[in-house]
Amino acid sequence: MQSYALKGGLDLSTGKATADPGTLLDCLNYEVTDRDGYTRITGFERFDGQFRVAEFRTVRMRGALVSGSFLPGDEVMAGGHTGYVTSAARGTGWALYVMCHSRDPWPLELPATITNLSRAGSATITAADLMADPVGKQKVVNAARKALADAARPLVGLVPGNPDVPVSGVFWFKNRLYAIRDYPLIWFESAKQWPFRVGDQVTMPGGVYTVVAVHYTSQAYLAGYMVLWPIGQDGQPMTVAPEPGDQVTRPSQYTGFDAAGAAMGELPVAMMGMLSYGDGKATMTSPGTGVQPENDDLSVRAYRTPAGLWKATATGWQPVDLKREAQFSSGTSAFGQFINTNIGIGAAPLASGYKAGTKALLDGIDVTAEVAADDGSGAALSGNGSDELRVTGCDLSAIPDTATILGIEVRVKRYADVGHKVEDYIAELIGIDGTSTNKARQVTWDTDDTEVVYGGEDDLWGNDNLTPRTVKEADFGFRLVTQAVDPEPQGAINRVSLQVYYRRRDAAIYVWTGSLDIAVNLVDAQLITGSYVDGDAAGWLVLDIPGASWAPSIGNGMQIRSAPAGGGDLLATVASGDQPIRLPGWPDLQANRSQYRFLATNFYGMADYQAIYGVSGASPAFTYDGSRLLWVRTPVDPQQDLPRHIARHGASLVLGYYQGAYILSPPGDPLNFRGEDGAASIEIGQHLTNLMPAMGDALLVVGETKTLALHGTDADSYDQQTVSDNRGGIEYTGADVGRLLVADAVGIASSDATQAFGDLSRTYLSMKVQAWLKPRLQAVADGTVPLQQVIGAIAVRSKNQYRLYFRDGYYMTLTANDTPEFTKQRYFVAADDPDMPDQPFPISTVGIGIDDLGRERIFGSFDADANRGYVFELDHGTTFDGAAFPSYVVLNPLSFSESVMLKRFDRTFLLGQAEGFAKVRLSRSVNYSVPDGTKAFPFTLGDPLANAGVFPARGVADAPIEGYEVTLRFDSLSDVEGPHTLQAIGTDADPRGDSRGHVRG
Repeated sequence: MQSYALKGGLDLSTGKATADPGTLLDCLNYEVTDRDGYTRITGFERFDGQFRVAEFRTVRMRGALVSGSFLPGDEVMAGGHTGYVTSAARGTGWALYVMCHSRDPWPLELPATITNLSRAGSATITAADLMADPVGKQKVVNAARKALADAARPLVGLVPGNPDVPVSGVFWFKNRLYAIRDYPLIWFESAKQWPFRVGDQVTMPGGVYTVVAVHYTSQAYLAGYMVLWPIGQDGQPMTVAPEPGDQVTRPSQYTGFDAAGAAMGELPVAMMGMLSYGDGKATMTSPGTGVQPENDDLSVRAYRTPAGLWKATATGWQPVDLKREAQFSSGTSAFGQFINTNIGIGAAPLASGYKAGTKALLDGIDVTAEVAADDGSGAALSGNGSDELRVTGCDLSAIPDTATILGIEVRVKRYADVGHKVEDYIAELIGIDGTSTNKARQVTWDTDDTEVVYGGEDDLWGNDNLTPRTVKEADFGFRLVTQAVDPEPQGAINRVSLQVYYRRRDAAIYVWTGSLDIAVNLVDAQLITGSYVDGDAAGWLVLDIPGASWAPSIGNGMQIRSAPAGGGDLLATVASGDQPIRLPGWPDLQANRSQYRFLATNFYGMADYQAIYGVSGASPAFTYDGSRLLWVRTPVDPQQDLPRHIARHGASLVLGYYQGAYILSPPGDPLNFRGEDGAASIEIGQHLTNLMPAMGDALLVVGETKTLALHGTDADSYDQQTVSDNRGGIEYTGADVGRLLVADAVGIASSDATQAFGDLSRTYLSMKVQAWLKPRLQAVADGTVPLQQVIGAIAVRSKNQYRLYFRDGYYMTLTANDTPEFTKQRYFVAADDPDMPDQPFPISTVGIGIDDLGRERIFGSFDADANRGYVFELDHGTTFDGAAFPSYVVLNPLSFSESVMLKRFDRTFLLGQAEGFAKVRLSRSVNYSVPDGTKAFPFTLGDPLANAGVFPARGVADAPIEGYEVTLRFDSLSDVEGPHTLQAIGTDADPRGDSRGHVRG
């Protein structure tokens, strides 16, 4: 008997006679994880925030049997829980172990009655507690999990949107999942009687929907397209899109505001009158050939297809209000001060614990009540270790609760009676959560009254908890302690001032039409050109307009003022009507061959200010903080401001453009890309394909055929160096698994190098899978096999994996062990007819996040008819959305080092781990032929009667065969079993004689 460990992954390049035993000739849906061997992957289940489909709990219920009986496998109900008995009492007394779904309420309200739904039985439950693991036989537990998941799955909803397009983006933020999907966009022709306006309720096959935008493509207003709210009047999302030829109508005698034929509505409500018109209808059509063409030159136009943002909640998918936006011009200095402002403490009292001066130098004046007064009197700080000077009780009540604290500046005017004998010992903020940086200046005090500055307008003193609430507390303030070189000198404080710099958000402003006010909440303002000081500032406003409909509320030329009725300061002038903020849709991403990419980070130091930053390649960059979405516009031409890549470098946000440039924001200011404020733009001379933060202060910048590294932390220190002049990467294939990996037309390579990078000699990690991988990577370049093209790559850090996705549903996994191990997987449903192609599930988007329990969670969606519109949690559950999925491994041939000897291969032992047990089939071929699994011998890995849990397992198949070598294949197909791991095989090979050839005369 000889045994071989199953390890090494796919090896398609080594000769079959010399390939390491235990490596793979082929595989599907097995992976290398933290267990030795090959582990069957978990599946995927739909998700909308209500619950996880494949998450269960086991409850031990104790009490007394009233009638009947309960047996393992019985369906039961107790206090709102529907579950399955997995085991009866294991000791004295009466108890049941019941597996319930995680969506059921907990804790169980006691006492409760448990009823058997499978047979007559009833009991009273007086105690219930959760178990850490399932209890009972694995077979019973498997059946219970399947039944509970099957019941929960239909309750999960799809993301509302256009039924013809997939979900185009997902991201995980603050323990919640978000998804982006297009609104339904309906093309029509032969419209009559001005039928369609923003706000109309229109009827079409499938329901009644609200028009949220309309655009006419003919001067007679007879043809165009309308955008619909994806949830119908019945409260259900649209699931079937109208077909060309279907009729769309609106109710008769509709009365409302006229948006005329303006594209997406341009005229504000305040400038429109009422009108009434009769019935209208139109015929659905398809977009003309000149509409939204495929662009050969990518990233050359902004989006036209609107999409919405949805969040997964306890009640399913809910829309996110992205507010509205409008342009402004002629922004004044008053507007600049209104947006970014500061507030001082005024004359504030000092806390006790300091000495007033007694020497002539101080005139004996107590400055307790006038610390903010520059009156020449001082508070003495004497001795080698002085008393504390504490400035508290600051009146900062004017700071809005919604403001963002940008920095704190403290100015201290002080002097010493003996020059250069007194210095700072402690200078810090007090009354805050957490710690403060000690900003004591290591400079001795002069005898002249000198003002020094601690902190600044963008300095948070090393604290990530500074909020408006914090600085408005009575004990918030500043603490100063001095020290002297001998006990004689005295230091004195004449004046202390404190400034809090903040950015105003959600502040009330007033749009003045000349005769009436439109009350508006200013969410944010972004300066694009000009300056507030010069009065020519121009940019964009994000607005929250109470009661606003889908139509515009403000119009070009209106005044923006700080007070109602035309009063207060003139802040700016409206330069465009307001519109709802919409994200780019799937057709725009397809036209630009781009993807949503997201970055969760915090540029402001405060925990509450973490945000998502995103790019799409079809719109400006954007940021979302959980309540507001802001475009991150740059000075780049609006038709070109379509970044495709995003990264963080030091304290700067980096945006990458396909044309071959990347721009960096000023450090600590990710929404600002103005050169005069410290932003930088750097070109690489070819299309940019990936951005990856590297070790130290480096940013790896990957082009199509070269790789560069950027060092430095600001515009004055940036230094771009060449890493490789002849190796680049395929777009969206860069990922960090502890090593920076990227794929090019040859294979997957590591971009790791020395600290200084030096001359990178690219080493391909994928040589053993080149036979399968290389044609797919080169399909990107020649475009001849579109289904094999790369979609992109992700890093799964919990498994130390790099996953590379393809359009036919396959993905290749590199597990970054000391020696990388490759396996391949596929999301698909097998065709019932062997002569028909399988239906692949190509990934349309994938996102990863860490939940509040520390679990890495992966979410994705597919562009496939079978499940379009759903978001799935990947690496979760035992099925592909309820369907069993095939998995197999084919080992490289085993010759037992005697490839010229005929042998009889007897029983085969399989060793590994399983959740109780796993059903496996063995097929084998000899003499280098490859088994296809059609003629197989079923056996069980582990004990079919095993208790629930993960245990070492053994299985044996008695399938003798004769040949020079044997190739083994192990198959698994189940929709109930958990993952199992194949770790080793053992078999006997009895010699049948040497092959010495034929005797020739």
